[in-house]
Amino acid sequence: LEKEIRDLDAEIKLKKSESRKILDLKVKIASQRDIKDLEKLRNEKRRKLFDSQDEIDQKKETLLNDIEGQLNQNQFLTPLFTIKWDLK
Repeated sequence: LEKEIRDLDAEIKLKKSESRKILDLKVKIASQRDIKDLEKLRNEKRRKLFDSQDEIDQKKETLLNDIEGQLNQNQFLTPLFTIKWDLK
């Protein structure tokens, strides 16, 4: 996902550079719309990446809390029954 975002950034940069050189207004507007669409796609992918990272961080935090809870458990010994016997 990060690579896709970097690729989109490079493509946007290239298209912006090409767009500046265009003299025909109709072609320039079409180019600007393409750039806008690519930026929108890039922003969606960034949002998805951030959401995924947040979800991973939340899962990590949950796991750490579970492990911490297991480490904090107290162990105690309680006799369940007593056996008595006599030797004769």
